Amino acid sequence: MTALLSPQTSKHDASPDGPHSEEPSPRRTSRRRGDLAVLVLLFATPIVLVGLILAFAMGGSKDQPHLVVDGTGALSAIDSADSAVSYTLDGAVVSADGSTIFQSRLHDNGGTEVSTVDIRSGEPTSTVELPFPREIRTVSPFGDAVALLPVASQPSEYGDGTLFQVEPRERTAIDVLFANGEPAKSFDLEGNFEPETFSVEADVLYLLEFVPAENPDHYFVRQLDLATGEIATVYSPNVELAPEMRGKARTQTFSPEFDFLYTLYTLDAGDEPLRDPADADNPERRAFIHVLSLREDWSFCIFLPLPIGLDQTDTLELSMAVSPDGRTIFVVDRATSTIVVVDTDTFSVRDTVASPRLFPTDDENEGRNKAVSAVGPDGLLYTASAFDLLAFGPSLTAPSKVWWVDGGAITDIDASVTGSEIRVAVAEEIVIFDTDLDRVVSRMAVPEAGSPDQGVRFVGASGSAVSLSVGKG
Repeated sequence: MTALLSPQTSKHDASPDGPHSEEPSPRRTSRRRGDLAVLVLLFATPIVLVGLILAFAMGGSKDQPHLVVDGTGALSAIDSADSAVSYTLDGAVVSADGSTIFQSRLHDNGGTEVSTVDIRSGEPTSTVELPFPREIRTVSPFGDAVALLPVASQPSEYGDGTLFQVEPRERTAIDVLFANGEPAKSFDLEGNFEPETFSVEADVLYLLEFVPAENPDHYFVRQLDLATGEIATVYSPNVELAPEMRGKARTQTFSPEFDFLYTLYTLDAGDEPLRDPADADNPERRAFIHVLSLREDWSFCIFLPLPIGLDQTDTLELSMAVSPDGRTIFVVDRATSTIVVVDTDTFSVRDTVASPRLFPTDDENEGRNKAVSAVGPDGLLYTASAFDLLAFGPSLTAPSKVWWVDGGAITDIDASVTGSEIRVAVAEEIVIFDTDLDRVVSRMAVPEAGSPDQGVRFVGASGSAVSLSVGKG
């Protein structure tokens, strides 16, 4: 079946003065989203009219493959049945809930092929040709939409080592493809924008506007209404930070229901410190969590106490994890041996704990790895220190258990949402470890990681494919 669509092209100048809804309270809200049985994606470009129909069954199952991304950005699927790599894709991005893969591929003629890919087979299910070079920047949490930008020429130093690789530009072209039957839309925005994520309903695209556009040193949080093309400021009760934000994004994670996005920011060594108005005696701060409500269109900044952000020698030492019930965020700073506990019901710091066992990794002993953390259904905080997997109980002052993982430095951790098994990524394999049995129950090979110290990281829904005691025991 093919649908012919009229071109939908909008051109709007970026304006911070768009309307917003009544000021919401900065408290966590929760509402489940119903699964879609079938998605339909209709795409049209300003030059070529194309009808594209996508049918994709939502939701995971126990035989869903383990999805990982290596140090080069390539996406691979590890089959749970035979513990082998079933396919590898370049230019592919997975939705946060793990339901949908989008892939973009450049052609020699300057065009781009955009496809949806079957998660189990790795084969395209639907494909459209674009007459210009584009790459995927972000996918909506439930795979309802994808945003593409022109291919970046070369990242600037501003984005080096952060989540956003920003390059100077005076205008930003953004193409958005939908999965609800709505035609694709193209936006030509005045200014330097980076898509961050979509709203839950995929009717708003959240943007970071970097200014000055040609030499960015700070940014604003914006929302692009995909129906009207209007750009508005995202409301925030943090008048101390609004509308200008400083700092660099180090790591981010979604809430379990994908209705909040949490991003950890720190300041550079020479930056003027931020001030927490709630702490009159010691107001200076060098790190914060930016909370973005993907359902109610507001943001909030949780200031993190010192010493978080004080040590700027290495950004690899910071990690963040959310509990399965979504009510607690843990920030782990190995450089300062500190764990901060954040309450997401009130968006406030509940506790700050010194934990000396959290020492930085060691280059000389090949124990190099980026800090990674996860929270299990048992409430334990799992984190890594080189080859050691640490489990922290409620006190957080010292690990309640320590396991040595052979095979290389740990590069990622994913805890089951229901059982006692966790996935641990190391240099050459995925190790499935059962914390109740206190042993490894499965090992699976992973593809080449790009470089020895990068390894692979898990993508898709956390815990979605963990409880699988198969493979090499």
